[in-house]
Amino acid sequence: MDIYTNAEIFSTYAISIKRFHDRGGILVWGIVPAGYELFANESLGFLIMKLEGIWQYLGRKGVCLANQDKRKTVENAFSMVFHLSYMLREKYKLI
Repeated sequence: MDIYTNAEIFSTYAISIKRFHDRGGILVWGIVPAGYELFANESLGFLIMKLEGIWQYLGRKGVCLANQDKRKTVENAFSMVFHLSYMLREKYKLI
């Protein structure tokens, strides 16, 4: 889910997101813009501020944003994305 461009819309669904999580649903989201113009004009500081603001809003609405195993799954997911990226860049000669 592209939270960078849809944060306001996403946050209006806090109650539905909470119900989704309560049923065992998992959301994966990205805060770094993938579009050239948006990416070129962004900073890490702003992205942190934007993401933390979303987390605080959803937390106040009762949405839990942590995995049961805390960071383990997130760390493994990032590792897998890194390796997937490498394999695809190598396969399509993008390295």
